[in-house]
Amino acid sequence: MSLPPESRNSLLRFLSDPVAQAVLSEAEPFKLSKRQILHMRGLPFEHVYFIERGVVSVIADVDTTRDIEIWLVGHEGFVGLPLVLGSASSPFKRVVSIGGEALRLSADTFQDLLAHHPELQRLMLRYAHSIAIQTGQALACATRHSVEQRLARWLLSAQDRLDEDALPLTHSTLARLIGTRRASITVALNRMAESGLVDLGRSSIGIKNRDALVELSCKCYGIMRAANQAIYD
Repeated sequence: MSLPPESRNSLLRFLSDPVAQAVLSEAEPFKLSKRQILHMRGLPFEHVYFIERGVVSVIADVDTTRDIEIWLVGHEGFVGLPLVLGSASSPFKRVVSIGGEALRLSADTFQDLLAHHPELQRLMLRYAHSIAIQTGQALACATRHSVEQRLARWLLSAQDRLDEDALPLTHSTLARLIGTRRASITVALNRMAESGLVDLGRSSIGIKNRDALVELSCKCYGIMRAANQAIYD
């Protein structure tokens, strides 16, 4: 797999050409496979990943039986945020939820690029601020809003990161990521399907009526989306 002539990653596309090329010249194409672990909690980062296509979930360890997703990374972001903030490791796990491709750099190379390109460092800090807002809002959402609202928010967020209407996800995967029972996800999805919001296929969910899905979702979706768009203001 060769390097793309123009990256799909929003962060790389926002950089000036010289800085973007400095990053791309050090990057290697990397295939993302579903359920692949990119980083184990507590271990030092060996690589960072600028996502080109696909979705990576950042997972918190809640107890011995449950993991819960705390934010999503698609082509709007990258995996390796603690390195920007001066930490070599993280208590969270990074797992591929939807397969795709990324551009991978070694952690040492990425830190050298940050040191030599203030423009890159500023952009990464803006991204970090966006993630702080999104994770805080996701926590508030989990404590106050229904499964159906949270599921609508998650589906919309995943669609934003894939730019596709068909999401290759199972009910079990969604239940794990949202932090609820599979039966609750199935009930919520069936209601959405009956209302014409989604199509349910085998191991996939199709977004059929995005506007209605936005209306069903809580206002957290709009807040989190605005936080991501503010990176580029």
